[in-house]
Amino acid sequence: MAGSLSHIVAHDGTFRMGLIENLGDAHEALDECFKIIMELTGGDKEKVNEVCRRLRLPRIEANMKPGGSDAL
Repeated sequence: MAGSLSHIVAHDGTFRMGLIENLGDAHEALDECFKIIMELTGGDKEKVNEVCRRLRLPRIEANMKPGGSDAL
């Protein structure tokens, strides 16, 4: 999978974008990231928002759930 999580995390653990060549690759990488967040938090918005607060990122408004019209 060209856009997998392993293509945005380098061997030394740093973030990289060099192997994302198109929107399909980006979609695949984001899909894997979403699945990991779901697994780690159960989709609970409060767990997600606690991390967002620490990282000074915007909050999410709803519990996360798989699917939707753009799901792989």
